[in-house]
Order: sequence, then C-alpha cells, then structure tokens
Amino acid sequence: APKWEDYVPAKYQNPREFPNKGKNIAELAVGIVLTDLLITAPIGIPMICHATTKMKNQGWYKKKQVFEAGMKEAESIQDPAQKQKYYNNLIVKCKMKKRN
Repeated sequence: APKWEDYVPAKYQNPREFPNKGKNIAELAVGIVLTDLLITAPIGIPMICHATTKMKNQGWYKKKQVFEAGMKEAESIQDPAQKQKYYNNLIVKCKMKKRN
C-alpha cells in the first residue's frame, strides 16, 4: 500500500486547511502591488510568500483528503492485483509522484 509520506514533500506531510481561496488570492494580489513600489516591497514580498504557502497547503490538504478516502475504500478490495491497480489509479488521481 502506498504511504502519504512517500509522495509528499516534508513540509506538507500534515497540510493545514485554508478554505477561503478568495482571501488567499487577494493577499497575493496585494503583495504583488506592494512589491511594485520600492518603499512597500518589504511588506509585499512576505505577503506573496505567505499567500503562496497557504495556497500550496490547501492543495496538499485536498489531495490528502482524496488519498485517505481512497485508502479506506481500498480496504474493501480483496484481490491483490485489483488492489494494486486501485492504488496506482489513486496516485494518478491525486497527481502525486514518488519522491526519491
């Protein structure tokens, strides 16, 4: 059975949920605008980093929800070949690649 930890970067092993996508995009946009001005760039750059981190966390959070639901569903499959095929499809569905 695949393990979540084998496919996810270390900092996203336990992703947090940031459900309000609009606020994250707004924070990113404000950060970009503030970065354009030389005086406010020290404020804008951290806003951009924070917003992109939240959006990445949300993406990994959603993938983890799908992955965990798929793993529970796989428990009901008895045939080992079918189960392995299901695991492979689950990894593709979650758009994950095995880490080295």
